[in-house]
Amino acid sequence: MKRTSFLIDACIIFDFVAGESLNYLFESYFEFLTTDLIMHDELETPSVSDLADMGLRAIGLDGPTLQSLITYIVRYPAIKRNDAILLGIAVSRKMPLLTGDKALRKAAEGEGVVVHGTLWLLDRLVESGVFDARDASDALEKMVARGRRLPAKECGRLIAGWRKT
Repeated sequence: MKRTSFLIDACIIFDFVAGESLNYLFESYFEFLTTDLIMHDELETPSVSDLADMGLRAIGLDGPTLQSLITYIVRYPAIKRNDAILLGIAVSRKMPLLTGDKALRKAAEGEGVVVHGTLWLLDRLVESGVFDARDASDALEKMVARGRRLPAKECGRLIAGWRKT
């Protein structure tokens, strides 16, 4: 079975760290890629080497992505430099993006990129059997308790549904 590849933003990884469930990401049939800049600028815990060993792949910038960087920074002033790079890669490679960053999500949607977040990913992991529903519920509760920015109403709906399982 071919693995589905996603560009992943650091905030999604931090959500899974907060939920003590990072290992489930890399046990899935998904492949996760991020930029080498995000790997080394933003991801310190867990360590970059731990993430690479788990399966997170870092990709470098190519010429077209580098050229589009200024365009995206000007067009979407609310996004950060690293987010503009992710956006450029998502557009140029036609890859779906996983992010919880509102400004990046809006910019990606504006460019026609498929965008999902932590809750969507958790739900896919439960549906695929990688993540037990009760464990996913516990992880999501930890994410919320540790102050991760997730939509409360949707979190409650998922937790209630998973608890019934």
